[in-house]
Amino acid sequence: MLRPAAPLLVRKETGQIEVGIVFLNARQMQWYNKMYRNKDYPTDVLSFPVTESVPGEGLYLGDILISMQNTAEQASEKGHSLGTELQILLLHGLIHLLGYDHETDSGEMDRLERRLRQHLIRPRSLTL
Repeated sequence: MLRPAAPLLVRKETGQIEVGIVFLNARQMQWYNKMYRNKDYPTDVLSFPVTESVPGEGLYLGDILISMQNTAEQASEKGHSLGTELQILLLHGLIHLLGYDHETDSGEMDRLERRLRQHLIRPRSLTL
């Protein structure tokens, strides 16, 4: 699975970092995509940042929603395992929770994601 990425992405002196992960089907994901992004189609991953610190319990970054149907289709299309595709989507969602946005930045998120994939996800031959 995904090696612990949070220590590489978030520099916290102490405390835990938590993320909620929800697995959905394509129909459910389409509902969330339409409701929160006004896009009426299923997508592979959505992130909902919270960034709430709870004293004594650490930092809650937010929730990552993943469509397992899209995950399976993309894994098949790209020729790698479901597990590898799931790792890719979890990493992508986590980077969004940390405040990066590939739709509005100048490639910063894509560059970060590419570097992290090389260190955190196998096989190493993955590309964006």
